[in-house]
Amino acid sequence: MSSGHGFNGGPSRCFGEWQRFIECYTSEETSHPVKCTPHADDYFECLHHNKERARVQMIQAQLNKNKADAKENGESPNSIVVTRHSLPETLGLIANDSTSKK
Repeated sequence: MSSGHGFNGGPSRCFGEWQRFIECYTSEETSHPVKCTPHADDYFECLHHNKERARVQMIQAQLNKNKADAKENGESPNSIVVTRHSLPETLGLIANDSTSKK
């Protein structure tokens, strides 16, 4: 359960999602708890980031495949990446090999 208190004393990062879920679940207008499943899914995604991690892994796998294909065709693997600011490593979504070796 979410206490609603973050590490710095304010509300936790997922407290809003928790409130939306509880509001739906306890509402008189909700005829069946299954109707609140999207709110529950949003709350669990906020807590655990499973879908986000799966997307990042899929993007990273495709990027690696594209780099391997470029290398096989004699192209520079770095020509695949257009902008540095959109890389998963730069966005902090996955660990960069150079930072993980430190």
